[in-house]
Amino acid sequence: MKKTFVLKKGEITFDEDKILINDYSKKDNIKTIIFSAIWIFYGITLIVKYTKTQDSFMLWSGIALIAGHLWLLIRTIRRSTDEVIKLEDVQSIKIENQLTNDFIVIKHNEGKYRVIGNIDFPKEIESFISEYNMKNSL
Repeated sequence: MKKTFVLKKGEITFDEDKILINDYSKKDNIKTIIFSAIWIFYGITLIVKYTKTQDSFMLWSGIALIAGHLWLLIRTIRRSTDEVIKLEDVQSIKIENQLTNDFIVIKHNEGKYRVIGNIDFPKEIESFISEYNMKNSL
């Protein structure tokens, strides 16, 4: 039962005992981590400038930058970028919709999750995933 779905940026293959994912998630995660670290550093510099100028705008914008990008950094670190996921490591597979985008979310047993975005045929993939979940008792 090998089934391959072509995505906008890559493909996903459901095999008997594993799921193969070919997309650009590693590169995207590295970019997100680097840019979040840069913005957190900039937020720290704004707070340091506040101590010299006493301009409350710098304090609050620095706190907002640090809080927002720290949340994004933690969220990115919790994501998995595995290209091969064994079926025994999968807790659940489902399709989520955020605004106009559909995503496949694969939750691992250890708490991490793998998100595959920009799927073209959500209804076809959704019916296949529900059959796949029932067959593999996920």
